[in-house]
Amino acid sequence: MSPTVREIQRFLHQLARRYPSRPAECLMRFVTDWAVIQEAWRRVRSSPGANTPGADRVTARDLPPGSVETRAFLHDLADRLQSGAYRPGPVRRFEIPKPHHPDQTRPLAILTLADRVVQMTLKLILEPIVEARLGKRCFGFRPGRNRYDQIQSVRRLVATHPEEYNAALTADVASCFDKLDHRLIIDDLQQVSADPDLLSLFRLILDQVGSGRVGWWRQRRVGVLQGSPLSPLLANWNLTRFDHAWRQQYGDRAPLFRYADDLIILARDATAADRLRSPLKRCLRQANRLDLAADKTHVATLDQGVPLLGLLIRRHGDPFAHRHEVRVFIDPDPFRDVLAEIDDWVEQLGPDRSLGGQFARLNQRLRGWFDSYQYAYDAAQAFESLDRHLFVAVRHRLKEMLGCSSLVLDSEHHHRLPTGHHTWRADGVCLMVLSSLPRRYYQSSRIRPPWETEADQAASGAILSETGEVIASGSVARPDELQPDPELVAIINQDTTEEGLGPIEPDVALSVDGEPSIASDRGDRNPRPAATIQATNGQTELALDDDGQSGAPS
Repeated sequence: MSPTVREIQRFLHQLARRYPSRPAECLMRFVTDWAVIQEAWRRVRSSPGANTPGADRVTARDLPPGSVETRAFLHDLADRLQSGAYRPGPVRRFEIPKPHHPDQTRPLAILTLADRVVQMTLKLILEPIVEARLGKRCFGFRPGRNRYDQIQSVRRLVATHPEEYNAALTADVASCFDKLDHRLIIDDLQQVSADPDLLSLFRLILDQVGSGRVGWWRQRRVGVLQGSPLSPLLANWNLTRFDHAWRQQYGDRAPLFRYADDLIILARDATAADRLRSPLKRCLRQANRLDLAADKTHVATLDQGVPLLGLLIRRHGDPFAHRHEVRVFIDPDPFRDVLAEIDDWVEQLGPDRSLGGQFARLNQRLRGWFDSYQYAYDAAQAFESLDRHLFVAVRHRLKEMLGCSSLVLDSEHHHRLPTGHHTWRADGVCLMVLSSLPRRYYQSSRIRPPWETEADQAASGAILSETGEVIASGSVARPDELQPDPELVAIINQDTTEEGLGPIEPDVALSVDGEPSIASDRGDRNPRPAATIQATNGQTELALDDDGQSGAPS
C-alpha cells in the first residue's frame, strides 16, 4: 500500500476514534486524491475478477502497466469524480449456484472497470472511519479479523462462564444483501460523513442496484450489489443498528456474535435460547427491516455441538483430567460436502488437458480446506480420512482414463513423499497430502486493523483480546498526538515509482510542526490544491485550499 494512503487511513481512523459521534467533512477530497485512486486501481487490477468484463467489456488486461491508456483512464475518472460528472455504468447480472446447494442460486453483479475503481476508492476512505465504530463482536469482512477469531471468542467465553452459557441460538438473515434498505443506509452514512458530494455519489451507486427494475423496487428501494467492493462494508455498517439495539436490550445476558449475516446468541439452556427467537425477529425487524431465515434458525446445546461457520463448538469430556473442555470440532455435514466435491472434481479429470495442471488446481482447493479446518481438535483424523478418500478416487479415475494396469500406473504416477505419505504425481506436480502439512494451533492475538499499530491502540485505550474485551487501556490520544509516522513521511518524500502507473505524486501532503508540505501534481496536468494534514503547536487541522482555508477535522 502507498505510504500516503496508509497515512490518510490512519489519520481518519484516529479522528473517528477521537470524535465517535461527529461526521467527517470534505471526504471527497480524499476520494479524488491521486494516490488513493492509484491504490484503488492496484487493488482492482490484482483482484481475482480483474479480467472478468463488465457491461463495458473492458478488463484490467486491456490497460497494460505503464501504458498511456492506463493513465488516461485514471485521469479521466479522477476528473469526473472531482467535477461531479461521474455516473455509474450498467451492471451485468448472473445467478450462480450456492456452495453445497446446487439447486439454489444467489445473484452476482459484475461492475464496469471504472465503477470498480470508484467503489474501491470509497472503501479505502470509509473503511477506517467505519471500523472505528463497529461492534467488538462483529467479525465478518473486517480487516485484521477472520472467522477463527469469532469461533475462538465464542469458545473462550463459554469456557470461562460454564454455568451461564450452555446453549446457543444460531440464525441467518434472510436475503440480507438483497433487502438492505437504502434510506437506512443513507442515514447511517450521514453519521460517518457530512460531505454532500459524497452522499450524492452514494445515492447514485445505490440507484445502480435498481437499474432495469420496475414495480415494487420503485416503492421501496432496497439491496446492494453482491460482488461489488462496497457491499460488505455497507452491510456491516447497516447491521450495526441491530447490534446496538440487541446489546442495549440484553447485554451480556444473551451475548450476540455476528459474522456478516450469520448470528449466534448464547443462552443459559435450550429453553432460554428458544425463547430468544421472537425477540430476535422483532429486534432485527425494527432496527433494519430485515427478517430471519426460518430454515436456518436453530437451537443447539454445547453437549450436542453448536454449528458455527463450518465448525462445531462442543463440550468435550477429558477422561484423564476428569473435566469437560470446550473444543472446536469439524462439523460432519460440511465435511461430507467436501468429500462429495472431491468426487465431482475427480470425475472431471480428462486426458485432453495437462494432468499436472489439473493437480495444481486441485491443490489450491486442498490448501483452502486445510486452512479452514487445521485449527479443529479432530483435524488430524479428518485430514487422514480425506487423504485416503482422494487417493483411492484418483487411482480409480486414472486407471479408467489412461486404460493401464495398476502396475503401470504405480510405476508412472505413484509417488512417496519424504514424510512417508503416498500420493500421485504428473508433469512434476504432486497431489497435495493434507496429513503431511505442518499444522498450526490458533494463538490468541490482539485484533487491530492493518493501518493501526499497537502503540495507536494503547494510546486510544482499545487493546482488545480475541473475545472483543479490553485487555489494556491508556489515555485517549489528543488531536496534537495524531502525527504521521516520521519513517512513512521519509518514504513519501522519496521519488518512488509504482508498477504501471508512474511515480506516486501524493495529493495529500503531510506537514508536521511547520515543516513544508509536499506539493502535488499529476504529471502533465495542472496541479490541484492539496489536502494537507497538519499537526502544529497542539492543534490538528485539515487544510483543503491553497488560499489558507482549512476545516477542523471530524
